[in-house]
Amino acid sequence: MTVKAPPAAAFSVGVTPQQLLDAMEGVAYLTDPEATILAVGQPGWSLFAADNGAPWLTAEAVIGTSLFAALHDDTLRDTYRRLHAAVVTGRRSETVFEYRCDSPIAERHMRMSITAVTGDGGVAAVLYQSQMLAEVRRLPLPLFSTDLRASLQRPPAPDRRVTLCAFCQRVAWPPGSDDTARRWISAADYYRRGGPPEVAVSDGVCPACTARVVTPNV
Repeated sequence: MTVKAPPAAAFSVGVTPQQLLDAMEGVAYLTDPEATILAVGQPGWSLFAADNGAPWLTAEAVIGTSLFAALHDDTLRDTYRRLHAAVVTGRRSETVFEYRCDSPIAERHMRMSITAVTGDGGVAAVLYQSQMLAEVRRLPLPLFSTDLRASLQRPPAPDRRVTLCAFCQRVAWPPGSDDTARRWISAADYYRRGGPPEVAVSDGVCPACTARVVTPNV
């Protein structure tokens, strides 16, 4: 579903694009075709940042930055570039997929939509909206703590670096393994197998989610 940018007259009643973003459920943000963030729905963005232990990641801090700048893993960055490009080029008017975004004490099931906003000259912007589908509380799993995110300034030893799939939250096992040797297991199974607690965590994309999310949408 392509969202057609309404004429200026449509907002003559005093409703602005920012107010529309603020009213959308979940986390909503608008980028230009090059993926620079133009505006975010402030209530949803601020709440989600606080819930994920990043209250400093305010709307003001991200507007004007590239959507891809926050994605430090090359595979994940390339994945989102491809999904974004499919919408911008018109190969798809909208991409929708489900994913996980867990916290240490909760399993979160999410829905992401990436939608083209068209103007007179084609795609003028891209609307991202992430909505919570379900949240299930559980015993704490420290692997999902923001404190364990990998530091680019002080890279950890290979056997102390753990990769989480950004879409299903499974863990590459064993730590430090390459694509040919790794298996993808649940976080609970990671601890059952004796996975070290003091590790640096980075994002990636497992083969199953590449087939489920990426391949059908690019």
